[in-house]
Amino acid sequence: MMANIVGIKFINTLGGKSIKYDNVQITPKGIEYLFSNSMMERVKNTLKDIKGTIPEF
Repeated sequence: MMANIVGIKFINTLGGKSIKYDNVQITPKGIEYLFSNSMMERVKNTLKDIKGTIPEF
């Protein structure tokens, strides 16, 4: 099965779990899912707004 988002790793740290991300990308399958699911469409729009606000995201 292909992942919908690539470039994210969950790592264990002394403080608990942490997320490490590098060159995060959504796969074509993930894009298809976003367009076919109305709730995910709202999430996509929210993330676009966040991306416009936070340059490194």
